[in-house]
Amino acid sequence: MKAFQILSNSIALTLTLTWIPHTYASCPCQTVADFSELRDIITSASSGDVIRLCPFSIEKDNKEFGIKIETDKLHIQCAKESRDDKCEIMGVGPSTSSGAYNYQVFNLVNVDDVTLQGFHIQFVHKGAVRVAGKNVQILDCVFLDSQSPPKETGAIVEVVMSSSSLTVVDSVFRNNNGGAIQNEGTLVVSHSTFEDNASTPVWISNDVTENRGGGTGGAIFNGIGGTMMLYDSSFIDNLADVNGPAVYSHEPMAFDLGSNCGHGNIVVANTQDEVMNVLGTCDGIFYRYEADGETDSNLCATFGTACTSR
Repeated sequence: MKAFQILSNSIALTLTLTWIPHTYASCPCQTVADFSELRDIITSASSGDVIRLCPFSIEKDNKEFGIKIETDKLHIQCAKESRDDKCEIMGVGPSTSSGAYNYQVFNLVNVDDVTLQGFHIQFVHKGAVRVAGKNVQILDCVFLDSQSPPKETGAIVEVVMSSSSLTVVDSVFRNNNGGAIQNEGTLVVSHSTFEDNASTPVWISNDVTENRGGGTGGAIFNGIGGTMMLYDSSFIDNLADVNGPAVYSHEPMAFDLGSNCGHGNIVVANTQDEVMNVLGTCDGIFYRYEADGETDSNLCATFGTACTSR
């Protein structure tokens, strides 16, 4: 019954989010000259504010702390006049060796009802968004060519704490290392694309061999106690060193709500080499354990449709 209620609620939420219109710049927006100014705009906002940002392209030093969001009920929105407009944040330079969780572009700290809309984040080295809070939304965002935090945890977008919840709609994750999304709470993904992401335990970064990712869940990793729902999303050419190249779920609380597709998601060895050794495929959700969290399942539940084009 609990699973049915979760599924019913998530379907209703997903269908509602499907009809979110694109926002056009009919109202004034704030200009952003650099990352420091973006930080000031967001951290000075009050609960309930809608922050409309004029499209911009700025850089973030990968050794620089990200923006800590500690205010509830914020809608941070790129005021796009067309789909081609974007609020672009580009990571530059090498990253620090510190394992602290302060370097993500956006670090949501125990806040609820925060929406990030229309951002384009590329080349960041310590993850893009860390979510600790309820009812967080990522809408119409793009995450490219980035890396996760160090060690065997974290991803480009990370949902921490079992009480946290995130909905991702109409977003793209492409060519990221360390996994695109890691979930420990409740995750709903709809109308999104995951392509060429890799969860590998070791790769070369800043001329140093570092441990990143656990080798599972190239696109999405659903961790212990996590609940995940996927709808109308594409998983193409994602990689993992261990298993679950597209989607890995530690336990059965991961649901394919339909209209998802997969193609070319493979388990590989020697990912640092020019020629990779393909060990297996899974174009769907890989379930590691049964409901007791101890009995092996090792089931690949393939999505009902193969993606027909990139």
